[in-house]
Amino acid sequence: MSGVEVPTARLTHIIESKQAAGRQKDQMFLTAHQDVLEQLLTKLDPPLPKRPAD
Repeated sequence: MSGVEVPTARLTHIIESKQAAGRQKDQMFLTAHQDVLEQLLTKLDPPLPKRPAD
């Protein structure tokens, strides 16, 4: 689809959304993939937002 713009969310916004949702499956995803997400964000975006303490 050449020339077609597709809007996408920034990785930081997706992470913030998952944190705000508070769903167990989102928390499990963020915990399981935290190291990789931090590496990606170091290259792409500001640091990973801190999760609120349980």
